[in-house]
Parts: sequence; structure tokens; C-alpha cells
Amino acid sequence: MATSKRASYLALIRLQKLAKARSELTIAGLNAQLVAIADESEALFKMQDDRFKPGADLVPPDLIIRRLETNRMRVIHLTDQMAVQRKNLLKISRTLDVLNDRLRSHESEQQRHHATVEIDEYISQLLGKAAN
Repeated sequence: MATSKRASYLALIRLQKLAKARSELTIAGLNAQLVAIADESEALFKMQDDRFKPGADLVPPDLIIRRLETNRMRVIHLTDQMAVQRKNLLKISRTLDVLNDRLRSHESEQQRHHATVEIDEYISQLLGKAAN
């Protein structure tokens, strides 16, 4: 029973670690998308400023503005997703901490039980010798 309980805790901890890694990977991907959008928006602003320089490629301002607006909406959406993923990561981390605490508590309880059994056996041996 004790071994199966320990094995269950270890399996749950392993699953939570995988979920945590997946959540961290998702957050990293969202962050990379945000950085790419920021770079693109910066390039679009530069393109808009360069319109007035002689010899510059002309990109219609309405296309630039439309793309900037699209990027703004994507940033809002990605930021919302990032908040959800961070909340999920926090929940997973807390669950992982609780499981680790329970495992340590269980192992400590098992050690105390084994120590108690050994002490009982030792006392029984001493009492057996004293009776002889």
C-alpha cells in the first residue's frame, strides 16, 4: 500500500512537471510572437516615416495603418493568452509544490513507521533476553 501510494505521488509529480514544461513552452512561444509583432510594428513605423524621404519605396499609408491595427489586435489577443497561460503555470506550480510536500510527508511517515518497528523489535529482544 505504501509503495503504491509513493508510486502514485511520483507519477502525479511527473505528470505535473510535464504540464509545467508544456505551459512554459507555450509562454515562450507567445512571447516570441509578441517580439516578432513588435519588430514588425517598428519596421512599419519606420516605413511610414521614410515615406517622405526622396527615393523611398512608396507603401500606401492605409496598408501600413491597417497592418499596425492588425498587429495591435494580435498583441491584445496574445497578451490575454499569455495571462491565461501564466495563471495556468502558477496553478501547476502550486499543485507540484503540494504533491512534493505530500510525498515528503509520506516518506517521513514511512521512515518513522520503520523506525518504530525496529525499536519494537529491539525492545522485544531485550525483554526476551531479560526473561531468560
